[in-house]
Amino acid sequence: MKALISPLENTEYISGWNAPVAPSKNYTPIFTVCGERICQVQVDEFPVAEPYFWIDCDSSVSPATNCYDAGTKSIILIPPNVPDPTPQPVTTGTQTA
Repeated sequence: MKALISPLENTEYISGWNAPVAPSKNYTPIFTVCGERICQVQVDEFPVAEPYFWIDCDSSVSPATNCYDAGTKSIILIPPNVPDPTPQPVTTGTQTA
């Protein structure tokens, strides 16, 4: 399998949350770059313009779950997002739409 890498685009995940600032009551996400975007994964490569490039990868690699770490020149998993700290409403009884 081959993975097409875009060094022009970063892959980000939510690594934390900033506390609300008055008058807003909303938390704001802290985005952290974990690597370069994997555009697509397929069996055969085709010619691409620079700076895009192909690398070999495992068949389990997916653009939705992986990114390319240029420092180690390897494909890594995108870390999971930190959950939203906003309290969710508590409900009881039967809920109807």
